[in-house]
Amino acid sequence: MFAIALIIFREVLEIALILGILMAATRGLAKRTQWVWVGFFGGVGGAALVALFADRISQSFQGMGQEVMNAAILLTAAALIGWTVLWMARHAQELTREFKAIGQAVIKKERPIHTLAVVVGLSVLREGSEIVMFIYSALVTGGKAFDLSVGFFIGGCAGAALGLIIYYGLMKVPTRQIFGVTSWMLILLTAGMVSHAFGYLTAAGKVPEIIPVLWDTTRIMSQDSLAGRVLSVLTGYTARPSGIQILMYGLTLLTLGTFLKICGRHRELSSHPP
Repeated sequence: MFAIALIIFREVLEIALILGILMAATRGLAKRTQWVWVGFFGGVGGAALVALFADRISQSFQGMGQEVMNAAILLTAAALIGWTVLWMARHAQELTREFKAIGQAVIKKERPIHTLAVVVGLSVLREGSEIVMFIYSALVTGGKAFDLSVGFFIGGCAGAALGLIIYYGLMKVPTRQIFGVTSWMLILLTAGMVSHAFGYLTAAGKVPEIIPVLWDTTRIMSQDSLAGRVLSVLTGYTARPSGIQILMYGLTLLTLGTFLKICGRHRELSSHPP
């Protein structure tokens, strides 16, 4: 469930970022919502086609244990998110200007209105394809339908909610603050993914635990409780973490946080040349 919830949140968040910027940029444009929905469902349809070939694509995973498979999924997603965070840190302003420019071009009739559908469709197809492959991988490795459903619901709702916040606040909140907040949220998600991945790897005997259990907060907040699950999704909370999990969590936070600061300073220097 952890892998699915975190991955769904990440993918929905990326879609929501693009949708939020496009919708804000084309506010007041007639029929914009219709074309956005056309693009959205077109992307979903494309992702469904990917699902038809999921078995062939996932053949390389056969023979691996569930724990190792889950760890691979988490580490892959963590790498993608980590790259996204650093890319956003360096190109946040450019990203916003690019999609706003598309929206303004549509308003001025410099580009046809169906451009919205194409941009949205491609975005949904890319993220939807990743969602399909991750969910399929979880299912073939014994994932429970209930856990997958809960993870999908939590991740999807969290990503969609943040998308709504971005949409309604985009025109009021400075771009730098919006991307700053989402970047740190993604860093926490990434650190949590890495921590959970090493939890699976220690369970499979692939890496040492260092210290089996550093602490136990099950009585305070069980990981099986609703609050525990939500906190686990958002921050990587683990009630009984091992030493290697805490070590990797801290290293991930430190590494991405440091690079985020460096990218931020570089962006400020480039925007204010001497």
